[in-house]
Amino acid sequence: MRKIVSAIVAVSLLIVVVYAQQAPSGTVRGTVTDPSKGVLANATITAKNRSTGAERVVTTGTDGTFLLSNLIPGEYELRIVMTGFKTNVVVVTVQIGETLTLDTPLEIGQTTETVVVSSDAVTAINTADFKIDGVISRKKVDGLPLNGRNFLQLASLEPGVKVSTGNPGEYNNLFNVSIGGGDSSLTRLTVDGANIVDPVNGSAGQNFSVESVQEFQISSFNFDLSTGVTSVGAVNIVSRTGGNEYHGTAFAFYRDNHMAAYPTLNRLASNPNPFFRRLQAGFAVGGPIVKDKLVFFTNLERLNQSSTYSTIHTGSPVFKQFDNISSSPYKGWLYNGRLDYTINSKNTAFLRFSSDDN
Repeated sequence: MRKIVSAIVAVSLLIVVVYAQQAPSGTVRGTVTDPSKGVLANATITAKNRSTGAERVVTTGTDGTFLLSNLIPGEYELRIVMTGFKTNVVVVTVQIGETLTLDTPLEIGQTTETVVVSSDAVTAINTADFKIDGVISRKKVDGLPLNGRNFLQLASLEPGVKVSTGNPGEYNNLFNVSIGGGDSSLTRLTVDGANIVDPVNGSAGQNFSVESVQEFQISSFNFDLSTGVTSVGAVNIVSRTGGNEYHGTAFAFYRDNHMAAYPTLNRLASNPNPFFRRLQAGFAVGGPIVKDKLVFFTNLERLNQSSTYSTIHTGSPVFKQFDNISSSPYKGWLYNGRLDYTINSKNTAFLRFSSDDN
């Protein structure tokens, strides 16, 4: 088994013109109007990340439209302010690769008066890009059962996606994702915009703990350039960030041969009672270093598994004597650490270090 250690340094400039090579993100666009549906220029829109406290500020153009691009996935509070009108406040959830459309009419009044806009006013229908995709949210990653805690198994929830488990040997072939019936080697896998596909065999070359994944997007068939160059589809993964409050979890999962069927569903004379044990344990913690400025998230996970590998011959009965169940041990450490820094209302930066040692 080989050791894979990746260090990724990414600086995201939060400006109107961004490049496709940047980390996967979300977008909020819309139009600000008066009660008579006339457009309002120079209205101020402030988007505040409710977790980290980071703020983005833009103003509407002469046509009343605004664009908040390259937003880290999460929950945002949008505050729309215009002189002579009441302040509108709406909370939206930004997901990876999605564009939210927010068209808001302002009521005449004082800016000190606040109107809370229902989230029903926000639609996730994307009329700008031509693609078929789906998002696996943190709620699904955290809540749905995963045998072996491989988060990419959840990709199979999307239509046309098949996930198969590899057999790790001389390289890290832990999982393969096939989109639309295509070869799994053609699927592009990225974490925060960085490619993790093994250049030799085409499968995922690095594993990540479930605790370190915020959400991921599966793009297939027709998709925009933000997914990168690929002939079939792409899986864009976003790692978790810390926030202005300290949060931590610890976990332990255990399973052995008393809670599992025999590998071949019946006993073999060569190994009538094969041993199996899987222990996965770890922790995750995140919080502020400097509130509204610098936050961190880190997690560590250990996998100690004594498994089995079955060799079954289906040809002539004479070869049945060579059927065998052999041991297949696997021990590994998964580590992830991330720092997010808010430089100002237009610029942010993050540093992530991830290690897969097995």
